[in-house]
Amino acid sequence: MMRDAKTAAKRFLKVRPQSTAEIKAKLAQKGFFASDIEKTVAELTAQGYLDDVGFTRFWINERLSMGFGAQRIIQELQDKSIEDKIIQEALKQGTKDVCWDQIMMEQAQKRWKVLEAVSFEKRKKRVLNFLLRRGFEVDLAQKVIEKL
Repeated sequence: MMRDAKTAAKRFLKVRPQSTAEIKAKLAQKGFFASDIEKTVAELTAQGYLDDVGFTRFWINERLSMGFGAQRIIQELQDKSIEDKIIQEALKQGTKDVCWDQIMMEQAQKRWKVLEAVSFEKRKKRVLNFLLRRGFEVDLAQKVIEKL
């Protein structure tokens, strides 16, 4: 039965890197026994297939490339049961050269163009809400909106 759990876990990992908690949840959902899940996770971790630090770095890079802010990235990683210590360290390392203002401005400009038909005030409010949903801080988002 453990061989089947390992095969299933590797199949999940082929799609994209996964956190340890995600693999455990998916294997449990497939009906594997807890003991088989733990053995599988331990083995995959030892073999380097499962690595929460590596997964966290991957997730941060992916989300940055999509124009997401730090707050959203942190929340998503917490939802995937990544330890706060791992998140903070990976975020510090992975975003040291990131210009949040530039990312925010690019996202705001894209959204601004999409909302051309909307009145100026509504447009500003919608772009602000868009930036907040993407995980940017309120005060920084408001400054970006004023520059548009």
